[in-house]
Amino acid sequence: MEAFRDPSAPLLPSSLAQQALKGLGQGQVGEAFWLLLLLAGGLLVLVGLLAGYAYQQGWVRALEGSVRERGMQGPGLLDRWTMSGVVGALWARDLRLFFRDANQAAQLVLVGVLVLLYTTSLQYLPLGEVRFQLVAGFMHLAFQGFVIGGVGVRLAYPLLSLEGPSYWMLQTGPVSKQTLLLTRFALALFFLLPLGLTLGYLSPKVLGLDANLTQISLLLALASALATAGLGVGLGAAYPKFDAANPAEVPLSTGGFLYMALTLLHAGMLVLLASRPVYLALVERQSSYLTSPEGPLWLLVLVLVTLVPVGLALGFGYLRMGER
Repeated sequence: MEAFRDPSAPLLPSSLAQQALKGLGQGQVGEAFWLLLLLAGGLLVLVGLLAGYAYQQGWVRALEGSVRERGMQGPGLLDRWTMSGVVGALWARDLRLFFRDANQAAQLVLVGVLVLLYTTSLQYLPLGEVRFQLVAGFMHLAFQGFVIGGVGVRLAYPLLSLEGPSYWMLQTGPVSKQTLLLTRFALALFFLLPLGLTLGYLSPKVLGLDANLTQISLLLALASALATAGLGVGLGAAYPKFDAANPAEVPLSTGGFLYMALTLLHAGMLVLLASRPVYLALVERQSSYLTSPEGPLWLLVLVLVTLVPVGLALGFGYLRMGER
């Protein structure tokens, strides 16, 4: 119980700082102090190298136009996407704008830290027996939907609202509302699918679950990512906020609360679906649920539970876009 209450990683900076301060309080300079000092110095050097590289790249890109006009440099990947058609041009523009925005790019860093903390916290749970591993696996299957839904409220829901006043300029160009909506959906999947599949694969491996529950975890993570992207983009298109000064303001509306309610409802339905294979693995020691007689029916229900909300949300968003 003590280990469950206070899981810790001895090499994390917070643990090193605690050990170093404890030693200094006792008048001793321990090993943790020197490790912490070495880590801080290494990070300082790394930041300096990255800052120098970023400055150099910024200077080169400031001359990028004149360099390309002289034929000294060929078009990059995003430039080729821009020339491939309307869809490729929208994707290239969106990716450029996303990564140029410091607030948006910082969200990806936070998502990466979230995944790291989530998986490492699972690693330090003292799970000795198989039944405890299965219970922890079920808790993971329950929580991963909530985690992906919480990330989607920041990365998927505001995508159309981030167009701002330029949304009205797009209406004058050869860009249909359907194309604009589906490119937002694809962009949301670009961010959420890697998160979902990483959580769905790494967490069962960390917990020591078998291939059966790993497959279930991957399928539920895929379903959660698809549903989160569809609900976020569809409801975000139905209830946009083009005058928002910050992307964090966009979900603070009726559509944002409706998105969170439906996302949590979908995550709860995935928990109900996950309970059956976990129960059979715990009680009957079933090692291959998907190939059992129940497997195809379970997959069909999972597909319906995922695609029906996605289709309804995107359709509702498309109809509301037509009213503007």
